[in-house]
Amino acid sequence: MSYIKKHSKHGEIYGAILILESELINFFSFLSQHFGEVKINGKTKDGTNISFSSLGEFTSYSNFEKRKIIEFELSCSETDQSVDIKFQNERGIFKPKTLKYNLRYNNQDWGFKFEDDLRQELKEFRPYYNYLTFLDLTFGLPLLLAAILTFIFSLDYLLKFSGLIGFLKVEYIYTNTSQSSWIIGVAWCIPIFLFSYSLNLFRNYLFPVLFIATGKQIKEYQKKKTIAYIIFGIFLMGIVINLISDLIKIN
Repeated sequence: MSYIKKHSKHGEIYGAILILESELINFFSFLSQHFGEVKINGKTKDGTNISFSSLGEFTSYSNFEKRKIIEFELSCSETDQSVDIKFQNERGIFKPKTLKYNLRYNNQDWGFKFEDDLRQELKEFRPYYNYLTFLDLTFGLPLLLAAILTFIFSLDYLLKFSGLIGFLKVEYIYTNTSQSSWIIGVAWCIPIFLFSYSLNLFRNYLFPVLFIATGKQIKEYQKKKTIAYIIFGIFLMGIVINLISDLIKIN
């Protein structure tokens, strides 16, 4: 049989990915049903490329902070089919791209079914905090706030311009923009950017886009999860206390 496959498919998956050992073992079990050879190549935080001969070698890697694995690729091959699956972190403004795959095969029916099964299996790596990783807060949050404020003020202005009642207590008076106004505007941008940048760093630490919880990073994952649960608990407690306070005032 020819090593050149008749068909090929390139796919991408967006959203956060959390690699836990149990899910990884199940995923390898799925791949081994279709491929006789599965190679693992990882890239560490300091740029070192490491080849692992087996899943056991990959999961037993110490994965300490300085040289923790930040991305890895699975190369699976069989006579009539092959697939390369790369777990990576490509942060966009709105949605992170965390996985891409290249699938090659001869049997079209097998290829269609395998891709559907593959995408279904990959959903097991989707963490509970997936939607919290959307939007790059450093630039995306200021842009989103600016867009919302522009929409609100524009709508209010159009309502008042049309002789209707607006919803903001703002009087629109045309004046020439002075240089001092521009300076004040730029000055406001600096703290907003610093706040967004700090918030983005904290969010990315607590809810990483791609996290490989093996070796020493298992403890790190447990620490992140504990902090996240405490924050969620405080947030929910605040809501409950506020609701109880409102009910007491009504009564």
